[in-house]
Amino acid sequence: MNAPTLNQQSLSILVRRCPRLVGLHQANTELLSLSQDNETSVARIEKSILKNPELTAKVLRTAGSAAFGGRQIRTVGQAVMILGLPTVRSLILSVLFDSSARQGQHAEGFDTNRYMKRALATALLSRAFSRRATGLDPEEMYIMGLLQDIGYVVLDNICPPLLAKVIEALPVTAEPTIEVEEKICGTHHAAIGGMLAAEWNFAPDVRDGIGHHHTPFEAPRETSVAVAVAHAASWAADTLGLTIVPKMQNEPLNEFVAHDIGLTASDAESVAASLSEEVEFLTAA
Repeated sequence: MNAPTLNQQSLSILVRRCPRLVGLHQANTELLSLSQDNETSVARIEKSILKNPELTAKVLRTAGSAAFGGRQIRTVGQAVMILGLPTVRSLILSVLFDSSARQGQHAEGFDTNRYMKRALATALLSRAFSRRATGLDPEEMYIMGLLQDIGYVVLDNICPPLLAKVIEALPVTAEPTIEVEEKICGTHHAAIGGMLAAEWNFAPDVRDGIGHHHTPFEAPRETSVAVAVAHAASWAADTLGLTIVPKMQNEPLNEFVAHDIGLTASDAESVAASLSEEVEFLTAA
């Protein structure tokens, strides 16, 4: 029996009830409210981080890495001071999202390790590319990149048979990814992610970067620079071999869009290559 496609109304209801992501949203709201408040004491942030062993390990490991001076870190409070609140916020969301994405059973062929490695790559690439533009918050762009493909996690949670069909189809077609997904699901992962970002009241740059990274010319003018960052990050992650499914066709970089952030294909590939070691480090952390 074929799995039914998703219409806009049923999808909206299912996204709101998505069990894995409801928990992520609640925990994310609680922890991030601390990291976003500059008046919050380091002690309060430290106390919240210590409730989560995986997050504690990630914060300590990152603060002690070469990127932050390679010094010995003795406490989470010390790590928070070294990293700064924006970076702590990004780490919190990375850990919570990783945990949510891996929960439970999954669609056949959906490799959560590969998915999270790509998510970290697009996050780091988005942060790096955003620094070439004006008016963008690099840590906000990190979060946009991290959640860029969250639509796949939604599909994996609410309708795994449809995702399994997508995963089976992508390596054997030359059609664009979102066209394949629309034929099978009635929608595509970027549209689902954009809907979720709107439900969670993310900033417009984050919402549209998630929702339009495959369709940058459809984005509103006011968020076009963030969307260009998302589009370039998605393409650059593909060049690292981090497509959602192995052996699927890489989608082309729209160089007119990349030009909006002063980026060429060669530039993007160089940045991606320079970040590949950090992706491996964070995946292992």
